[in-house]
Amino acid sequence: RDVVISPSVSAPGVDILAAAGTDNSVEWHFISGTSMASPHTAGALALLTGAQPSWTPAERQSALMMTAKTAITDSDGTAADWFDMG
Repeated sequence: RDVVISPSVSAPGVDILAAAGTDNSVEWHFISGTSMASPHTAGALALLTGAQPSWTPAERQSALMMTAKTAITDSDGTAADWFDMG
């Protein structure tokens, strides 16, 4: 029997403003990729956990899923499809 695993929550990881300085320099860059999407989603879940500590993991997941915005545009200004949305 095959098992299919699919994400329930995904996040945008395109042009995220992030700290990028090394040593003592202060620098900011726009960075893209899963290395940007994952910490933002984890941070949102951590804030939600702090705000609602009695919620179960399923309730937290549901809150993230049910508050997602889907009426967004792609980087070229056209309506985003499911492959563009996070």
